[in-house]
Amino acid sequence: MKHRLAEVLRFGIVGGIGFLVDAGVLMLLTGPFGWPPLPSRIASFPPALTATWILNRLWTFRNTGGKRAAGPQYAIYAGIQLTGMAINFIVYAALVSFGGLFVAQPVLALAAGSMVAMGFNYLVSRRFAFTA
Repeated sequence: MKHRLAEVLRFGIVGGIGFLVDAGVLMLLTGPFGWPPLPSRIASFPPALTATWILNRLWTFRNTGGKRAAGPQYAIYAGIQLTGMAINFIVYAALVSFGGLFVAQPVLALAAGSMVAMGFNYLVSRRFAFTA
């Protein structure tokens, strides 16, 4: 039980780092580059995906993460995260479509979407991407 709790906490920390990567790219694209919020959100996903895969492989699931070859594991993880991203994006798009604060501060919509998708991502990643 302690091991699982530590794993969930590590996954949450890695998710937080991924969020910072995602948010940083999103803010760069919507701010100085002037991109619209939806294309910016799509472009901010790949760097966050790669960062979280590396950290989860090396730290969160260190006991099982490196037992599968990196290429196939990344492909499985990417598929899982794409589903999680779809969940995240639906929440993000719905909030941005309301306008106002969520358009002015799209990071708030990103945070809401990320929180909804995190539980799904953990359970499915643990079961399929980072198994021994």
